Amino acid sequence: MSTQQPPETEQPPGTEQPAGTEQPAGTEQPPGTEQSPEPERRRRHSSRLPNWIPGGKIFERNLRPYEVFDRATTEIYDDAKRWQSNYLYLYWFLSCVTVIFMLSQLIIAAIITGFSASNSGGMVVVAALGGANTFVAGVLALIRGTGNPERQQRNQGEMKKVVVFIEQKSRELQVTPDLQVARGFIQEAFKVYGEAWDIIEQNRPNYFTTTST
Repeated sequence: MSTQQPPETEQPPGTEQPAGTEQPAGTEQPPGTEQSPEPERRRRHSSRLPNWIPGGKIFERNLRPYEVFDRATTEIYDDAKRWQSNYLYLYWFLSCVTVIFMLSQLIIAAIITGFSASNSGGMVVVAALGGANTFVAGVLALIRGTGNPERQQRNQGEMKKVVVFIEQKSRELQVTPDLQVARGFIQEAFKVYGEAWDIIEQNRPNYFTTTST
């Protein structure tokens, strides 16, 4: 008489295998349940890297060449745009001050001449106007001696060259997209930006005194 083994009892749902027990050899996990941490690590690392590294590679492959160029030159473009506005406002301010002071100098000189020609006593007024005329002449000498307002206009023109260059190259890349050309344009943009600041530095009056000594 053969003895029958009792049927295997199924484990109730929700119960877990005790810790430390190993899975029998030959059994595999269902596909999709195991995820390697390496792709996630690479994604986190690439998200911290810049989109453009000079001489390197592009980490976001879906970027168009003009987008790569725009992202790489955003900082210098915004800086050049800001300084262009500052130099332009300073140019107009110094131009207005120069014109107003030159006109006031003429008016003061005419008043002094009038008081000097009259026989009435106006020595106090003449002295006061003479002091005002000296102050105006000193301010004009300071403005003109530092090369203003023309120097601010030249500085504004140098920053405008940078802005125009970046905008022009960005439009060219939209028409003829080429990643290698974009990399060359990026290097040229930084070169133009550096040369502009060199010229602005050379336009400063103390540059000539410091380099000649």
